[in-house]
Amino acid sequence: MSHVSDALSQTTAPFGYSYLQFLDTSVAAEICMELFSPIQIHPQLALNGVEVFMNASGSVHVLGKMQSRLGAITSAMSARGGVYMYINHLGCDGGRAYYDGCSCIVVNGDVVGQGLEFSLKDVDLVVVQVDQDKVSSLRACNSSFREQASCKVKVSTIFVPYKLCTSFNLKKSVSSPTKVRD
Repeated sequence: MSHVSDALSQTTAPFGYSYLQFLDTSVAAEICMELFSPIQIHPQLALNGVEVFMNASGSVHVLGKMQSRLGAITSAMSARGGVYMYINHLGCDGGRAYYDGCSCIVVNGDVVGQGLEFSLKDVDLVVVQVDQDKVSSLRACNSSFREQASCKVKVSTIFVPYKLCTSFNLKKSVSSPTKVRD
């Protein structure tokens, strides 16, 4: 046996996707092309109660791709509700590929934060304050979402006994939809 299996007292591990259930919210991650694949995973995750989605991407620049990317994210979140954090590489890989950045945060279909596109900065951090009750409210008002959630395919959950969210910083207001740069 290996050191890992000895330490965990297990010799197998589940395969596939799951989500993290914190004490106050649930978070799931997609990778790159799962946002654009024919059978996407975020609908099932949303029906299982996931509120926050993350996508760490390595998407190279192609003319018109930003509009396609934002369209896919805003459409998905306006239909199902949720907070979607899309993170993309920024800069050149040393060869011929250029990553255009343009990370964004979308809440219920509205872009509330957008990073730089074509920046020479090493790091571009997008910070917003989100009211997660807006996700619950949107889902509660959608009768077809509630009906489909009642007969969903169960996705495995990893419980994390930790609070991820903090109380509102009343000195800073909840982030509002912004004008999308294109």
